[in-house]
Amino acid sequence: MTSGEFSAVVQDYFDTLSLTPAETEVAWFLLKGMSLGEIATLRDTRKGTVKAQCTAIYRKAGVSGKSQLFSQLVEDVLM
Repeated sequence: MTSGEFSAVVQDYFDTLSLTPAETEVAWFLLKGMSLGEIATLRDTRKGTVKAQCTAIYRKAGVSGKSQLFSQLVEDVLM
């Protein structure tokens, strides 16, 4: 799988979760390993806003945190 194909598959996964555009952007930053503070700086927003967006992402994915989100993503993408 090329990086472009991987990106498309991940974007499709995010689309199935019905993430908002802001949540999708945050999810991509999480996938890249960025901290909440780094994401807040890049998005010019507050850390609390990013934390709330992460909570919404995890809720929509039916997971309790970043590690479970990544595990589910890998499982869904590779299976």
